[in-house]
Amino acid sequence: MFTQAQKKNTVRKTTLLTFVQTVFLSASFFIQNDLLTYAAACAFNFMMSVIPVVMMILSVLLRLLHTAPELLAGFMPAEPSADNLFSVNRMAQALAAMEHTGVLFEIIAGVSLFLMARRFFVSVMTGLSCIFHRYAPERPMIVTLLSLAGEVLLIIIVSVLIAAVTAAQPLLNTELLSAFIPQVLQDMLEQLLYFVPDTLLFCFVTICYRAGSRTSPRLYLCAAGALCCTVSFAAVRIAFRLFLDMSRYNLIYGVLSGTIVLLLEVFIFFVLFLFFAQYIFVLQFFDDLLLAELYLLPDRSTLKPVPALRRLLFINPARLMQNDGAVFYCAPDAVIYQAGDAADSVFYIAEGTVELLQPNRVRFYERGQFFGEVSALLPQQRLATARAATAVQLIRIDRGAFMRMAQSNPDVSKKALAQIMSFTSYR
Repeated sequence: MFTQAQKKNTVRKTTLLTFVQTVFLSASFFIQNDLLTYAAACAFNFMMSVIPVVMMILSVLLRLLHTAPELLAGFMPAEPSADNLFSVNRMAQALAAMEHTGVLFEIIAGVSLFLMARRFFVSVMTGLSCIFHRYAPERPMIVTLLSLAGEVLLIIIVSVLIAAVTAAQPLLNTELLSAFIPQVLQDMLEQLLYFVPDTLLFCFVTICYRAGSRTSPRLYLCAAGALCCTVSFAAVRIAFRLFLDMSRYNLIYGVLSGTIVLLLEVFIFFVLFLFFAQYIFVLQFFDDLLLAELYLLPDRSTLKPVPALRRLLFINPARLMQNDGAVFYCAPDAVIYQAGDAADSVFYIAEGTVELLQPNRVRFYERGQFFGEVSALLPQQRLATARAATAVQLIRIDRGAFMRMAQSNPDVSKKALAQIMSFTSYR
C-alpha cells in the first residue's frame, strides 16, 4: 500500500533548518506571551530588592567596623587634606554610638530583604509560568512549601555572597591587607572576584530554568541556556561601557545617568533571561510545537508577509523527516487506507496530492495539509477512503501524539473541531 522512505536530507541541512525554526518559534511565543511586560516587572522588583540588600551590606560592614574601628585607616588615602573631609576618630565614635540601634537596623534590613526578594522571585516565577504553563503540572502543597523554603535559603546565600564580594573588593586595595597577603595573591583574588558575579548569575539562571519551569528540562539544556544568557548580558555590558562614558558628566548628572543605564541593563538582562527560557521551552517540546505549526499552516494563497514566511519556513518538517519509521512513499492510485479501517494515525502530506473519497463527495488534499484526523479524533473507524492522486510522500503521526497536541493548543482544537463539523455535514 505504501513503502517506507529513506532519509534524504543531510544532517547539516536538517540542523540548520531546525535551528531557524526554533528561533522563529521562540520569537513568536515571546511576542505572544507579552514577555517584555514580564521582563519589566522583574526588573522593577529586582531594583526594589536591591535597597534591602544594600541595607544588609551596610549592616555587615558597620558590624565589622564596629568590632575593629582601626580598619577605617586602611580605607583612607594618605593625603593630609583628607582629614578635613573625614575623621577616623569621629567615625569610630559614631559607630560606638550605634551599638544599641544596630540590632534594630539589622532586623529591619532582614525583614525588608525577605519581603522584597520574595516579591522579586514571584515575578520571575510568574514569567516562567507564562512560558511553560501549557505543559507544567500542578504542584502539591508540600512541594510549594519546600519551594518557599528553598527561596528563603537562596535569598540568604545570595545576600551573604553579595555582601562578601562587595566587602572583599575594597579590602583588597587597602594597605592593611597588603601587609598580610602577597601582591601576587592579591592579583589572583582580584581576577577571581572579577568573574564571581557572572558565575553567580550563571548559577542563579540555571536554577531558575531547572526549578522554575516545573517541566524538568534536562540540566545540560538549562546550563546551555544560562550560559547563553550570561554571555549575551556580558556582551551588552561591554557595549555599554564602550559607548557610554559617565566620567564626562558632573556628579549629579553622572549619578542620574548611571541609574538610568543600570535600569536599562537590568531590563535587558531579564529580556534575555525570558527569551532563553522561551527557547528552552521550544527545544523541550519542539516535536509537539512543530506538529501544531504544520496543522495550522497558512494557506498557500495567503499574501500577508508573516503567514507566508511561516508557511515557507515550516512546510518542510525536517525534524519529523528524520524518523524513517514515520515517512512513507505512495505510488499514484495507491490506497492509503479504506473506509472501515482502524483510525490509529493522522497523515501529513510532504509531497504530492491525496484524494479523499466520501459517499457524497470527493476532496483533494495537497502538500502542507493533514488528512485522517477526523476519524482519529472522534475516535471511530475510517469514514472515507484515502487514495494517492499523484506520487506522494507522507508523514504518519501517531493518534496519541496528535491528541496531546490538540489538547495543549486551543488553536489546534478549534481547527480540528471545524474539520469535524465540515466532514460530518456531508455524511
